[in-house]
Amino acid sequence: MEQRLLSEIFRLTCSHTRFPKGIGGLFEMEPTEDCRKQLRSYKLNFKRKKDGFVIAAPHKPETADGLELKQAFDDGVKLSFAIFTDDTRFFEYSELPEDPPGEVVYYYNNLDESANRTLVLGGKAGVTELDRLNTHTKRFILPKENANTTTVYNIFGELIPDSEYDTEIDLIRNEFIVDLSRKPDGLYFIQSAGQTNAYYCLSASFIRRIPLAIIDVFVHPGVPATYQIIERIDGVQYLDPKKFELKFAAAQVSDEFYWRYKIKLVNISHGKWFSVQTNDENRFEPPRARVNWDRDPLIFTSKEMISKSDDDIDPALHKVHWNHQSRCHHSPRYRYCDSHYGFDCEDGHFRCRRFYFNHGVKHFPDHCPAEWHTHFVGSLPRPDEVETDYYVEDNKSYLEMEMYLIYKKGDMYLSETYDGCSGGDDDDDDDDDD
Repeated sequence: MEQRLLSEIFRLTCSHTRFPKGIGGLFEMEPTEDCRKQLRSYKLNFKRKKDGFVIAAPHKPETADGLELKQAFDDGVKLSFAIFTDDTRFFEYSELPEDPPGEVVYYYNNLDESANRTLVLGGKAGVTELDRLNTHTKRFILPKENANTTTVYNIFGELIPDSEYDTEIDLIRNEFIVDLSRKPDGLYFIQSAGQTNAYYCLSASFIRRIPLAIIDVFVHPGVPATYQIIERIDGVQYLDPKKFELKFAAAQVSDEFYWRYKIKLVNISHGKWFSVQTNDENRFEPPRARVNWDRDPLIFTSKEMISKSDDDIDPALHKVHWNHQSRCHHSPRYRYCDSHYGFDCEDGHFRCRRFYFNHGVKHFPDHCPAEWHTHFVGSLPRPDEVETDYYVEDNKSYLEMEMYLIYKKGDMYLSETYDGCSGGDDDDDDDDDD
Protein backbone atom coordinates (compact mmCIF):
# COMPACT_ATOMS: atom_id res chain seq x y z
CA MET A 1 0.00 0.00 0.00
CA GLU A 2 1.41 3.37 -1.06
CA GLN A 3 2.29 5.68 1.78
CA ARG A 4 0.25 8.92 1.83
CA LEU A 5 2.48 11.94 2.37
CA LEU A 6 0.87 15.06 3.86
CA SER A 7 2.51 18.41 4.57
CA GLU A 8 1.24 21.78 5.71
CA ILE A 9 0.39 24.11 2.85
CA PHE A 10 -0.79 27.03 4.98
CA ARG A 11 -2.11 27.87 8.41
CA LEU A 12 -4.16 30.65 9.96
CA THR A 13 -3.70 31.77 13.55
CA CYS A 14 -5.78 34.30 15.46
CA SER A 15 -4.59 36.26 18.47
CA HIS A 16 -6.11 38.79 20.83
CA THR A 17 -4.17 41.15 23.09
CA ARG A 18 -6.65 40.49 25.88
CA PHE A 19 -5.68 36.81 25.85
CA PRO A 20 -1.87 36.75 25.69
CA LYS A 21 -1.78 33.06 26.64
CA GLY A 22 -4.05 32.06 23.74
CA ILE A 23 -7.58 32.66 22.50
CA GLY A 24 -8.93 29.38 23.88
CA GLY A 25 -12.54 28.98 22.76
CA LEU A 26 -13.04 32.58 21.67
CA PHE A 27 -13.46 31.67 18.00
CA GLU A 28 -14.80 28.76 16.01
CA MET A 29 -13.27 28.36 12.55
CA GLU A 30 -14.48 26.05 9.82
CA PRO A 31 -14.51 25.66 6.03
CA THR A 32 -17.50 27.02 4.17
CA GLU A 33 -19.78 24.61 2.32
CA ASP A 34 -18.08 25.39 -1.01
CA CYS A 35 -14.67 24.97 0.60
CA ARG A 36 -15.55 21.54 1.94
CA LYS A 37 -16.14 20.42 -1.64
CA GLN A 38 -12.74 21.78 -2.68
CA LEU A 39 -11.02 20.07 0.25
CA ARG A 40 -12.52 16.74 -0.80
CA SER A 41 -11.69 17.33 -4.45
CA TYR A 42 -8.00 18.02 -3.78
CA LYS A 43 -7.70 15.55 -0.87
CA LEU A 44 -6.77 18.40 1.49
CA ASN A 45 -6.80 17.93 5.24
CA PHE A 46 -8.35 20.52 7.59
CA LYS A 47 -7.07 20.35 11.17
CA ARG A 48 -8.23 22.60 13.99
CA LYS A 49 -5.70 24.13 16.35
CA LYS A 50 -6.20 25.99 19.63
CA ASP A 51 -5.51 29.31 17.91
CA GLY A 52 -6.67 28.57 14.36
CA PHE A 53 -6.35 25.81 11.79
CA VAL A 54 -3.92 24.11 9.41
CA ILE A 55 -4.45 22.89 5.84
CA ALA A 56 -2.28 19.99 4.72
CA ALA A 57 -1.94 18.71 1.16
CA PRO A 58 -0.85 15.31 -0.24
CA HIS A 59 2.44 15.41 -2.14
CA LYS A 60 4.99 13.22 -3.83
CA PRO A 61 8.36 12.29 -2.26
CA GLU A 62 10.68 15.25 -1.87
CA THR A 63 12.96 16.24 -4.74
CA ALA A 64 15.60 18.93 -5.21
CA ASP A 65 12.84 21.36 -6.24
CA GLY A 66 10.74 20.63 -3.17
CA LEU A 67 7.47 18.87 -2.42
CA GLU A 68 5.41 18.44 -5.58
CA LEU A 69 1.65 18.45 -5.10
CA LYS A 70 0.10 15.11 -5.88
CA GLN A 71 -2.89 16.87 -7.40
CA ALA A 72 -2.22 20.29 -8.91
CA PHE A 73 -4.66 23.14 -8.30
CA ASP A 74 -6.70 24.61 -11.11
CA ASP A 75 -6.12 28.33 -11.53
CA GLY A 76 -8.69 30.39 -9.64
CA VAL A 77 -9.35 27.84 -6.91
CA LYS A 78 -10.51 29.50 -3.72
CA LEU A 79 -10.52 28.02 -0.23
CA SER A 80 -12.92 29.88 2.05
CA PHE A 81 -13.19 29.73 5.84
CA ALA A 82 -15.63 31.29 8.26
CA ILE A 83 -14.84 32.58 11.76
CA PHE A 84 -17.62 32.64 14.34
CA THR A 85 -17.72 33.80 17.95
CA ASP A 86 -20.30 33.05 20.62
CA ASP A 87 -18.75 35.53 23.07
CA THR A 88 -21.45 38.13 23.66
CA ARG A 89 -18.84 40.56 25.04
CA PHE A 90 -16.46 40.28 22.07
CA PHE A 91 -17.24 43.70 20.57
CA GLU A 92 -17.37 45.24 24.03
CA TYR A 93 -13.72 44.51 24.81
CA SER A 94 -12.40 44.77 21.24
CA GLU A 95 -11.84 47.96 19.30
CA LEU A 96 -14.62 47.08 16.87
CA PRO A 97 -18.14 48.47 16.39
CA GLU A 98 -21.07 46.23 17.23
CA ASP A 99 -22.88 46.23 13.90
CA PRO A 100 -26.41 44.89 13.40
CA PRO A 101 -26.07 41.10 13.07
CA GLY A 102 -25.59 39.87 9.52
CA GLU A 103 -25.05 43.25 7.85
CA VAL A 104 -21.25 43.19 7.62
CA VAL A 105 -18.39 40.71 7.72
CA TYR A 106 -14.68 41.21 8.28
CA TYR A 107 -13.05 40.03 5.08
CA TYR A 108 -9.48 38.94 4.30
CA ASN A 109 -7.70 37.23 1.44
CA ASN A 110 -4.19 36.61 0.11
CA LEU A 111 -4.50 38.95 -2.88
CA ASP A 112 -2.90 42.33 -3.51
CA GLU A 113 -4.65 44.74 -1.17
CA SER A 114 -4.08 47.81 -3.35
CA ALA A 115 -5.84 46.24 -6.32
CA ASN A 116 -8.75 44.63 -4.52
CA ARG A 117 -9.41 46.89 -1.55
CA THR A 118 -8.92 44.05 0.90
CA LEU A 119 -6.44 43.40 3.67
CA VAL A 120 -3.74 40.89 2.91
CA LEU A 121 -3.44 37.99 5.35
CA GLY A 122 -0.06 39.02 6.61
CA GLY A 123 -0.59 39.85 10.26
CA LYS A 124 1.12 43.20 9.74
CA ALA A 125 -1.57 45.15 11.54
CA GLY A 126 -4.52 44.48 13.79
CA VAL A 127 -8.10 44.00 12.70
CA THR A 128 -9.94 47.31 12.33
CA GLU A 129 -13.43 48.42 11.37
CA LEU A 130 -12.06 49.38 7.93
CA ASP A 131 -11.79 45.66 7.13
CA ARG A 132 -15.57 45.27 7.01
CA LEU A 133 -17.58 44.53 3.90
CA ASN A 134 -21.33 44.74 3.55
CA THR A 135 -22.92 41.32 3.19
CA HIS A 136 -25.71 40.61 0.74
CA THR A 137 -27.71 37.74 -0.62
CA LYS A 138 -27.01 36.90 -4.25
CA ARG A 139 -30.20 38.61 -5.32
CA PHE A 140 -30.01 42.38 -5.99
CA ILE A 141 -33.12 44.48 -6.63
CA LEU A 142 -32.40 47.72 -8.52
CA PRO A 143 -34.56 50.38 -10.22
CA LYS A 144 -35.78 49.22 -13.66
CA GLU A 145 -34.04 52.12 -15.38
CA ASN A 146 -30.67 50.73 -14.22
CA ALA A 147 -31.01 47.64 -16.42
CA ASN A 148 -28.79 49.01 -19.18
CA THR A 149 -26.16 50.47 -16.81
CA THR A 150 -25.58 47.55 -14.44
CA THR A 151 -22.51 45.35 -14.65
CA VAL A 152 -20.93 42.84 -12.26
CA TYR A 153 -17.21 42.30 -11.61
CA ASN A 154 -15.42 39.57 -9.71
CA ILE A 155 -12.74 40.04 -7.06
CA PHE A 156 -10.04 40.24 -9.73
CA GLY A 157 -11.81 43.20 -11.33
CA GLU A 158 -12.83 41.08 -14.29
CA LEU A 159 -16.20 41.69 -15.94
CA ILE A 160 -18.58 38.78 -15.42
CA PRO A 161 -20.58 38.06 -18.60
CA ASP A 162 -24.32 38.44 -18.04
CA SER A 163 -24.72 34.91 -19.40
CA GLU A 164 -23.22 33.62 -16.12
CA TYR A 165 -25.98 35.06 -13.96
CA ASP A 166 -29.70 35.68 -14.24
CA THR A 167 -31.51 38.97 -14.74
CA GLU A 168 -35.18 39.86 -14.65
CA ILE A 169 -37.29 42.98 -15.16
CA ASP A 170 -40.44 43.28 -13.08
CA LEU A 171 -42.63 45.77 -14.92
CA ILE A 172 -45.29 45.79 -12.24
CA ARG A 173 -42.85 46.73 -9.45
CA ASN A 174 -40.60 48.71 -11.75
CA GLU A 175 -37.58 46.64 -10.66
CA PHE A 176 -34.48 45.20 -12.30
CA ILE A 177 -33.27 42.01 -10.57
CA VAL A 178 -29.72 40.64 -10.71
CA ASP A 179 -29.46 37.09 -9.40
CA LEU A 180 -25.97 35.65 -8.79
CA SER A 181 -27.20 32.34 -7.37
CA ARG A 182 -25.23 30.42 -10.00
CA LYS A 183 -22.00 32.03 -8.80
CA PRO A 184 -20.08 30.90 -5.71
CA ASP A 185 -20.06 32.91 -2.48
CA GLY A 186 -17.51 35.70 -2.57
CA LEU A 187 -16.69 39.36 -3.09
CA TYR A 188 -18.43 41.03 -6.03
CA PHE A 189 -18.50 44.58 -7.32
CA ILE A 190 -21.91 45.81 -8.51
CA GLN A 191 -21.67 48.81 -10.82
CA SER A 192 -24.99 50.50 -11.44
CA ALA A 193 -25.96 54.03 -12.49
CA GLY A 194 -22.35 55.19 -12.25
CA GLN A 195 -21.78 53.85 -8.71
CA THR A 196 -19.75 50.84 -7.69
CA ASN A 197 -20.37 48.98 -4.43
CA ALA A 198 -18.56 45.98 -2.99
CA TYR A 199 -20.48 43.16 -1.31
CA TYR A 200 -19.58 39.79 0.08
CA CYS A 201 -22.40 37.68 -1.29
CA LEU A 202 -23.48 34.73 0.80
CA SER A 203 -26.03 32.03 0.25
CA ALA A 204 -29.19 32.52 2.29
CA SER A 205 -28.48 29.45 4.41
CA PHE A 206 -25.06 30.82 5.33
CA ILE A 207 -26.44 34.19 6.39
CA ARG A 208 -28.70 32.51 8.96
CA ARG A 209 -25.53 31.58 10.83
CA ILE A 210 -23.77 34.89 11.08
CA PRO A 211 -19.98 34.81 10.57
CA LEU A 212 -17.69 37.34 12.18
CA ALA A 213 -15.08 37.06 9.43
CA ILE A 214 -14.49 35.33 6.10
CA ILE A 215 -11.05 34.19 4.91
CA ASP A 216 -10.45 33.54 1.19
CA VAL A 217 -7.18 31.87 0.15
CA PHE A 218 -6.71 31.88 -3.63
CA VAL A 219 -4.52 29.74 -5.84
CA HIS A 220 -4.10 32.04 -8.82
CA PRO A 221 -1.17 33.33 -10.90
CA GLY A 222 -2.11 36.86 -9.85
CA VAL A 223 -1.42 36.20 -6.17
CA PRO A 224 1.83 37.92 -5.05
CA ALA A 225 4.61 35.46 -4.26
CA THR A 226 4.65 36.69 -0.66
CA TYR A 227 1.15 35.29 -0.15
CA GLN A 228 1.14 32.42 -2.68
CA ILE A 229 0.76 28.96 -1.14
CA ILE A 230 2.33 27.14 -4.12
CA GLU A 231 5.39 27.69 -6.25
CA ARG A 232 5.31 26.98 -9.98
CA ILE A 233 8.51 25.59 -11.52
CA ASP A 234 8.36 24.58 -15.20
CA GLY A 235 4.62 24.14 -14.96
CA VAL A 236 4.82 21.94 -11.85
CA GLN A 237 3.26 23.01 -8.56
CA TYR A 238 5.28 22.69 -5.35
CA LEU A 239 4.23 23.48 -1.80
CA ASP A 240 5.23 26.96 -0.63
CA PRO A 241 3.79 26.99 2.92
CA LYS A 242 2.56 30.27 4.38
CA LYS A 243 1.54 31.38 7.87
CA PHE A 244 -1.25 33.92 7.97
CA GLU A 245 -2.39 35.75 11.11
CA LEU A 246 -5.26 37.91 12.26
CA LYS A 247 -4.60 40.10 15.28
CA PHE A 248 -7.44 41.41 17.41
CA ALA A 249 -6.84 44.09 20.03
CA ALA A 250 -8.49 44.94 23.32
CA ALA A 251 -10.28 48.24 23.66
CA GLN A 252 -8.02 50.80 25.29
CA VAL A 253 -10.12 52.28 28.07
CA SER A 254 -9.50 52.64 31.77
CA ASP A 255 -7.00 50.15 33.15
CA GLU A 256 -8.85 49.95 36.46
CA PHE A 257 -10.84 46.82 37.23
CA TYR A 258 -12.16 44.80 40.12
CA TRP A 259 -9.62 42.00 40.42
CA ARG A 260 -11.10 38.57 40.98
CA TYR A 261 -9.30 35.31 41.77
CA LYS A 262 -11.07 32.01 41.16
CA ILE A 263 -9.14 29.29 42.97
CA LYS A 264 -10.01 25.69 42.16
CA LEU A 265 -9.23 23.10 44.81
CA VAL A 266 -7.45 19.80 44.33
CA ASN A 267 -7.14 17.43 47.32
CA ILE A 268 -7.86 20.24 49.82
CA SER A 269 -9.85 18.88 52.75
CA HIS A 270 -13.14 20.25 54.03
CA GLY A 271 -13.10 22.90 56.75
CA LYS A 272 -9.91 24.77 55.87
CA TRP A 273 -9.94 28.54 55.59
CA PHE A 274 -8.05 30.80 53.16
CA SER A 275 -7.68 34.51 52.50
CA VAL A 276 -6.11 36.79 49.88
CA GLN A 277 -3.85 39.39 51.42
CA THR A 278 -1.72 42.16 50.00
CA ASN A 279 1.46 43.77 51.23
CA ASP A 280 -0.28 46.93 52.41
CA GLU A 281 -3.77 45.91 53.59
CA ASN A 282 -6.46 43.34 53.08
CA ARG A 283 -8.04 44.57 49.89
CA PHE A 284 -10.01 41.44 48.95
CA GLU A 285 -13.38 40.07 50.01
CA PRO A 286 -14.42 37.91 51.68
CA PRO A 287 -11.80 38.36 54.45
CA ARG A 288 -11.58 34.59 54.49
CA ALA A 289 -13.33 31.71 52.71
CA ARG A 290 -13.90 28.17 53.87
CA VAL A 291 -13.54 24.96 51.88
CA ASN A 292 -16.88 23.15 51.81
CA TRP A 293 -17.61 19.49 51.29
CA ASP A 294 -18.26 19.98 47.56
CA ARG A 295 -14.87 21.63 47.04
CA ASP A 296 -16.42 24.59 45.23
CA PRO A 297 -13.82 27.11 43.99
CA LEU A 298 -12.82 29.88 46.36
CA ILE A 299 -13.53 33.30 44.88
CA PHE A 300 -11.91 36.49 46.17
CA THR A 301 -12.70 39.93 44.75
CA SER A 302 -10.99 43.24 45.41
CA LYS A 303 -13.03 45.71 47.48
CA GLU A 304 -12.19 48.57 45.14
CA MET A 305 -11.07 48.91 41.53
CA ILE A 306 -7.33 48.45 41.09
CA SER A 307 -5.16 49.73 38.26
CA LYS A 308 -3.37 47.05 36.24
CA SER A 309 -0.27 49.24 36.43
CA ASP A 310 -0.35 49.44 40.25
CA ASP A 311 3.03 47.98 41.15
CA ASP A 312 2.43 48.34 44.89
CA ILE A 313 -0.12 45.56 45.08
CA ASP A 314 1.32 42.09 45.67
CA PRO A 315 -1.58 39.64 46.24
CA ALA A 316 -0.87 36.33 47.95
CA LEU A 317 -2.95 33.40 49.13
CA HIS A 318 -2.75 32.59 52.83
CA LYS A 319 -4.07 29.66 54.81
CA VAL A 320 -5.90 30.89 57.90
CA HIS A 321 -5.55 28.56 60.87
CA TRP A 322 -5.03 28.34 64.58
CA ASN A 323 -2.04 27.17 66.51
CA HIS A 324 -2.07 24.53 69.25
CA GLN A 325 -0.73 27.12 71.69
CA SER A 326 -3.81 29.23 71.22
CA ARG A 327 -6.37 26.55 71.95
CA CYS A 328 -8.39 26.27 75.11
CA HIS A 329 -8.30 22.50 75.50
CA HIS A 330 -10.71 22.29 78.44
CA SER A 331 -13.38 24.29 76.67
CA PRO A 332 -16.41 22.39 75.37
CA ARG A 333 -15.92 24.31 72.14
CA TYR A 334 -13.20 26.49 70.64
CA ARG A 335 -12.90 28.78 67.69
CA TYR A 336 -10.42 29.93 65.05
CA CYS A 337 -7.85 32.54 66.03
CA ASP A 338 -8.49 35.24 63.45
CA SER A 339 -10.16 38.65 63.37
CA HIS A 340 -13.61 37.07 63.39
CA TYR A 341 -13.14 35.13 66.60
CA GLY A 342 -10.81 37.24 68.70
CA PHE A 343 -9.35 40.69 69.06
CA ASP A 344 -5.99 42.41 68.59
CA CYS A 345 -4.19 43.58 71.69
CA GLU A 346 -2.22 46.81 72.00
CA ASP A 347 1.03 44.84 72.29
CA GLY A 348 0.53 43.45 68.76
CA HIS A 349 -0.66 40.06 69.95
CA PHE A 350 -3.98 38.43 69.24
CA ARG A 351 -6.19 37.28 72.12
CA CYS A 352 -8.29 34.16 71.59
CA ARG A 353 -11.74 33.71 72.97
CA ARG A 354 -13.83 30.70 73.77
CA PHE A 355 -17.52 29.96 73.82
CA TYR A 356 -19.38 28.95 76.95
CA PHE A 357 -22.76 27.43 76.40
CA ASN A 358 -25.54 29.57 77.95
CA HIS A 359 -23.03 32.26 78.90
CA GLY A 360 -22.11 33.82 75.58
CA VAL A 361 -18.57 34.65 74.48
CA LYS A 362 -15.80 35.18 77.01
CA HIS A 363 -12.17 35.95 76.27
CA PHE A 364 -9.57 33.37 76.97
CA PRO A 365 -6.65 34.97 78.86
CA ASP A 366 -3.86 33.35 76.80
CA HIS A 367 -2.68 35.08 73.68
CA CYS A 368 -0.42 34.26 70.75
CA PRO A 369 1.54 36.22 68.09
CA ALA A 370 -0.42 37.28 65.02
CA GLU A 371 1.94 35.44 62.65
CA TRP A 372 0.70 32.15 64.10
CA HIS A 373 -2.74 32.69 62.59
CA THR A 374 -1.93 32.68 58.85
CA HIS A 375 0.40 30.67 56.67
CA PHE A 376 1.71 31.94 53.32
CA VAL A 377 0.73 29.55 50.50
CA GLY A 378 1.95 31.40 47.41
CA SER A 379 1.95 34.63 45.43
CA LEU A 380 -0.99 35.22 43.11
CA PRO A 381 -0.46 36.42 39.52
CA ARG A 382 -1.08 39.90 38.27
CA PRO A 383 -3.44 40.51 35.31
CA ASP A 384 -2.23 39.05 32.00
CA GLU A 385 0.55 37.08 33.69
CA VAL A 386 -1.88 34.19 33.26
CA GLU A 387 -4.94 33.90 31.04
CA THR A 388 -7.21 36.73 32.19
CA ASP A 389 -10.91 36.99 31.47
CA TYR A 390 -12.36 40.52 31.20
CA TYR A 391 -16.08 41.09 31.56
CA VAL A 392 -18.75 43.47 32.84
CA GLU A 393 -21.14 42.47 35.61
CA ASP A 394 -23.75 44.82 37.11
CA ASN A 395 -22.09 47.70 35.21
CA LYS A 396 -18.75 46.96 36.88
CA SER A 397 -15.61 45.95 34.99
CA TYR A 398 -13.94 42.81 36.24
CA LEU A 399 -10.86 40.85 35.35
CA GLU A 400 -10.70 37.26 36.52
CA MET A 401 -7.69 35.00 36.93
CA GLU A 402 -8.07 31.29 37.55
CA MET A 403 -5.59 29.24 39.57
CA TYR A 404 -5.43 25.77 41.09
CA LEU A 405 -4.63 25.17 44.76
CA ILE A 406 -3.17 21.68 44.92
CA TYR A 407 -2.14 19.43 47.79
CA LYS A 408 0.25 16.73 46.66
CA LYS A 409 2.78 14.62 48.51
CA GLY A 410 2.67 16.74 51.63
CA ASP A 411 2.93 20.12 49.89
CA MET A 412 0.28 22.76 49.15
CA TYR A 413 0.97 25.01 46.17
CA LEU A 414 -0.62 27.23 43.53
CA SER A 415 -0.52 26.34 39.84
CA GLU A 416 -1.87 27.83 36.64
CA THR A 417 -2.72 24.34 35.33
CA TYR A 418 -3.58 20.92 36.72
CA ASP A 419 -2.73 17.64 35.00
CA GLY A 420 -5.37 15.61 36.82
CA CYS A 421 -2.97 13.49 38.87
CA SER A 422 -4.13 12.93 42.44
CA GLY A 423 -1.83 13.21 45.40
CA GLY A 424 -4.24 12.34 48.22
CA ASP A 425 -6.33 14.55 50.47
CA ASP A 426 -4.74 17.20 52.65
CA ASP A 427 -5.68 15.60 55.92
CA ASP A 428 -3.43 17.42 58.42
CA ASP A 429 -5.26 18.23 61.62
CA ASP A 430 -4.33 21.84 62.29
CA ASP A 431 -7.69 23.08 61.02
CA ASP A 432 -10.33 20.95 62.75
CA ASP A 433 -13.91 21.59 61.78
CA ASP A 434 -15.72 23.72 64.29
